[in-house]
Amino acid sequence: FAIGIEMEGGPSDFGASGPTKRPEQFAAVVSTVKYLMDKYDIPLDGVVQNPTSDGVKGVHSHEEVDANCPKGSGKDDVDKAYLAKVKDKLREGGAK
Repeated sequence: FAIGIEMEGGPSDFGASGPTKRPEQFAAVVSTVKYLMDKYDIPLDGVVQNPTSDGVKGVHSHEEVDANCPKGSGKDDVDKAYLAKVKDKLREGGAK
């Protein structure tokens, strides 16, 4: 029910400074998300209702859709600021 994108790096690479700290990676993330949105008709914004019964629509972080993956489980996730910058870039049409 979901497509995940794995990115190399640590928590500091996926915060608000991530796009300027790793610009090539940020551009690749934006382009990949845009490609997948177009290919699978995924809306940018959507809701998370019940992830186990087709209740996820749109582009979301792992943390937003998987309540069974608590902090402290060893998984660092993209923070809200990074995801917001990805979405802003997509709204601007910035994906190549």
